Amino acid sequence: MKTQMLTFVLLLIISACKNDKKEDVISEKSAENETSKKTVLYEECYQYSNGKDTINLSFKKENDKIEGQLSYHFFEKDDNYGTINGKIKGDTIFADYTFASEGIQSVREVVFLKKNSTYTEGYAPIEEVNGKTVYKDLSLLNFNNSFIMNKTDCKQHIKN
Repeated sequence: MKTQMLTFVLLLIISACKNDKKEDVISEKSAENETSKKTVLYEECYQYSNGKDTINLSFKKENDKIEGQLSYHFFEKDDNYGTINGKIKGDTIFADYTFASEGIQSVREVVFLKKNSTYTEGYAPIEEVNGKTVYKDLSLLNFNNSFIMNKTDCKQHIKN
């Protein structure tokens, strides 16, 4: 009887050890799969600068989604600074820009076209829809190169 009990206990211990090893292998495989599914976030920064006028754009990208910061500082005009959230489709960013200017929070649609290592903001007729400023027709966007933002070091222009 003691021998049977001892054998039973040993079998339980051996079985438990094998299950732990299987669970470890399963956990390792799950971790590898999870890591391979993730896309590394990275940050890109761009700046337009001409005399006392600057535009700063910085964003983190994951797959086709972006989030970041955008600010406009034009000499003798009110600054505005805020966040962008949107998507990248091909070489174009489509985002909502939520910002404060003169103490009022607003949201407007922004579109930036990438060419080489620069971004240029698009302009077109706008309208307000449900409290948000949007382009009337995206096909009318004009990227006239008036404010070409060049890639820059992110540490130079991000506000904390």
